[in-house]
Amino acid sequence: MRYLVIAFALAATPAAAQNVVYQGALNCEAAPSANIQASNARATVTRTGNQVLFERPIYNQQTRQMIGRESGAGTLDGGRFTIQTEGNFGGNTMRGRYEGTLSDAEVKLTGTRQWTLRGGVGNQPCSATFRPQRG
Repeated sequence: MRYLVIAFALAATPAAAQNVVYQGALNCEAAPSANIQASNARATVTRTGNQVLFERPIYNQQTRQMIGRESGAGTLDGGRFTIQTEGNFGGNTMRGRYEGTLSDAEVKLTGTRQWTLRGGVGNQPCSATFRPQRG
């Protein structure tokens, strides 16, 4: 009987209270003023209750080695969110601001990343669709 009560309690937990991991690719246009090429990098969005966390690796454009990480968080309100991100590597800084929608089936976001590099400053428009991670 005790196991039945535990199973019922777990089944009654709303999806929003659980961790849900979404995976996809962040697609960003080139930023010629900072000599930044267009990019398509795998990224992860995690929903924990009403918190939305974003994370993706930053790669060297020539070697494709990971040199840093962009990450940030926001609050989910009525299925919508805004995330502020930051990434630092080798004396360079990247800041992002993304707005989007989140449902059980997908996350959609759009926004802009601003790069401050030794070679200049540039803005990259970005967009992505994420799907829940399976298994």
